[in-house]
Amino acid sequence: MPDAHAAAYQEATELIAVGECTDGRDPGASLLRVDEHLAQLAMHCNEPFGHQQWFLFDTVWAAAHPDLAASLLRYAGHWDPLD
Repeated sequence: MPDAHAAAYQEATELIAVGECTDGRDPGASLLRVDEHLAQLAMHCNEPFGHQQWFLFDTVWAAAHPDLAASLLRYAGHWDPLD
């Protein structure tokens, strides 16, 4: 596994150094907001919805917003609300 990790790290480093998006993404169309206990990213991508949404939060934010935190965690594993 360490060899596979080293190879993946090397490839990722090379892709970052080039700085090109080859899959139709437009980084300028992405949105990023960072607060003290929450980070939100709407990353532009070449998919039907046009953006991937990422939410990173800690236990302080989750305790202050328990229903929303539970909803986001459920959405992460079960995107279909009727499932």
